[in-house]
Amino acid sequence: MSETVVNYTPAERGDEDDMSWEQFEGRLAAVLGRMAARSYLILSSRADDEIVYYVQFAQGGRGGFRAEAESNNFLSGRWALSPAQEEQLAGLSWQCPTPGDSDLNFMRQWPNPAPYAEIASLAVRSLREVYGIERPSELVYRRFAKRGPDFAEPELGIQREMPTAPKGRGQVAAPKLAELAPLVEQAVKGFLGTDEVVRDKDGDIPIRQGSALLYVRTMDGTPPVVRVFSLVLRGVESSQPLLEALNEINGKIMFGRVLWASDRVIVSAEVSAVGISTEQIAFLCLQIGALADHLDDELSNRFGGEKMFDGPKKLVN
Repeated sequence: MSETVVNYTPAERGDEDDMSWEQFEGRLAAVLGRMAARSYLILSSRADDEIVYYVQFAQGGRGGFRAEAESNNFLSGRWALSPAQEEQLAGLSWQCPTPGDSDLNFMRQWPNPAPYAEIASLAVRSLREVYGIERPSELVYRRFAKRGPDFAEPELGIQREMPTAPKGRGQVAAPKLAELAPLVEQAVKGFLGTDEVVRDKDGDIPIRQGSALLYVRTMDGTPPVVRVFSLVLRGVESSQPLLEALNEINGKIMFGRVLWASDRVIVSAEVSAVGISTEQIAFLCLQIGALADHLDDELSNRFGGEKMFDGPKKLVN
């Protein structure tokens, strides 16, 4: 199968290369104020054709408005934040991620109606002063809704991340399940930094992430999907306090969901195979794996149950 190429649609208005940060900040404030409940917006920068840094927003309706700035839980190597950069984010009033908590990024939360101009200013300062983004045209955006249709196309003046449509057709073709498997393996190899991965008897790829066990599964359908899930705890009895705690976590996280089933706590997320890239799969592994590794300690201390692993943290594959 040929490699999926990612292109971007033209900006909605004007020449994005000429737009100032002040203009972009004003547009962002207006867009944030128009976000519908349960909708999300992600601003990200790219280098070497990969997403490097991002700031993301979630409109939770009654649950309030939430913003996140990427932390070292999702950065490594030359892109990792220095202690000085982490101090800068804290100095801008971001709340630091706490070991053992479900908040893996720097975050802020406001009751609605939120101060959108203040949030836009915080995001722009973080992108410029901490992540080193020189101009708005270096950013791309992605927006989606957890339920229902996407909210209206934002007039940010920057480009939208969008898969290439093959040969002029209106939609990207979904790979068949047999074509999807090697793409998933390639992504997992890159995520693990290895030349080989193993599968279990069900055909899933198991990965140890800290004290949690992560699985990557390809699933047939129209279109096929990639599911990344983790068994966080086993031997946990269902209770109202547990379900309320899981519901609270689901209200905070932007990707995936946490649930109880058959005496187990599971965290899971899926991504459509339409226009899928190895970067998307690796990003999903990192998100779900890190979340599971943080949640097992917190939930086992409160509700009992067994973690998948104890002892030194290492990867299975």
